[in-house]
Amino acid sequence: MDNLFLSLARAILDGVLGEITKQLNVVDTQVMSVLQGFVKDVVGGMWQGPDADAFVSDLNGLLPKVQDVHQRTGAFSTGIFNAAAHIFATDQAASNQVADLVNIFSKIY
Repeated sequence: MDNLFLSLARAILDGVLGEITKQLNVVDTQVMSVLQGFVKDVVGGMWQGPDADAFVSDLNGLLPKVQDVHQRTGAFSTGIFNAAAHIFATDQAASNQVADLVNIFSKIY
C-alpha cells in the first residue's frame, strides 16, 4: 500500500513539476521575449517621443519584476523536487532497514 501511495504521489508530483516547467517556458517565450522585443523596437526608433520613452521606462521597470517571479517560481519548483527526493530516499532507506531486520529475525526463528 505504501509503495502504491508513494508511486501515485511521485506521478502527481512529476505532473505538477512538469506543468510548472511549462509555465516557466511560457513566461520566457511569450512574456519576457515579447516585452524585450518591444523595448528593442521602440529604442530602435519604431516609436519616438515622450510617450515612447515612458513606455520603455515602464517596460524596463516591469522586466525585473517578471524575472523575479520567474526565478522565485523556479526556486519553488526546485525546492519541491528536492523535498520529494528526500522523502523518497528516506522511504527507500527505511524499507531497506525493515528488510534487513526481517532477514535477521527470520534467521533467528
